Amino acid sequence: MPIELFSDYFNTITLDISEFNDDNSIEYNNVQPVTFELKSLYNFLNIDFDDYESYYEDYTLDDNDRPDLLAKRLYGNENLWWLLLTINRISWYDLPLKDETLFEMAEALFDSEYKYSSANKYYEILKEINEEKRNIKIIKKQYLYLVLRDIHTKLIEG
Repeated sequence: MPIELFSDYFNTITLDISEFNDDNSIEYNNVQPVTFELKSLYNFLNIDFDDYESYYEDYTLDDNDRPDLLAKRLYGNENLWWLLLTINRISWYDLPLKDETLFEMAEALFDSEYKYSSANKYYEILKEINEEKRNIKIIKKQYLYLVLRDIHTKLIEG
């Protein structure tokens, strides 16, 4: 599924924090799930994700990483893909591209007799920018519930 369709399709998110409650806090065992529009989350959620800096660790995306697959691997739940994008302040469109795609983009821009050398130079520039996009932050699994609980609380409070 193309990224545009994927992000449009999954624009409405339901957050049920009870499934992540490892410490079985009575306070959060019977909390109702909250549903929200992902696009409104960025505007309306008043959480400074820099406050969670100690909860993060660095991660380098490879060509096969997608937020949903990464969330499944890291947290056991592919539905937390939005959290990875949110804490990194990125959208699907900001994710790194595969090397083949970068070269095809570079090649498509040049139709002159110098096409190969120009495309290679442009590809190197694109690749450098793309490599920077591979470095993201992920929430350490032991802190996942705390972050989700804070987000849930903010969403309920409005």
